[in-house]
Amino acid sequence: MVNGKVRGLRENLRPLNAFRDTPLNDKPKYGQGIGEAVTAFARSKASPPAGYLTNILTGKDYGGKPVTLGGQAIDMVTPMPIPDYTNLWKSDLSLARKAALSGLQFMGEGVKVYTPRDK
Repeated sequence: MVNGKVRGLRENLRPLNAFRDTPLNDKPKYGQGIGEAVTAFARSKASPPAGYLTNILTGKDYGGKPVTLGGQAIDMVTPMPIPDYTNLWKSDLSLARKAALSGLQFMGEGVKVYTPRDK
């Protein structure tokens, strides 16, 4: 959900982008050096411990957000659904929607709350 609007499950598959009211204009980055491309590919294939070590050494996660040693240590031991639950309950949805989505999430449905991107 972004800005109160429900988004599709496969939002990055955009064959009907031409028919949208506001087209999604996320353009790929061109001109990336071969070294950066190889590094990004290798980092995306790393095991979780290697990924956490890389995050700590670079100071940023794969998405470019800053990380700390304490935050990475907590992430390593936190079960994966817990951050999703906390993000859901921190969102500005109504209590009924939060409860319904929590129930779906508890049964295994993938529920994500999207925040607006920084530009």
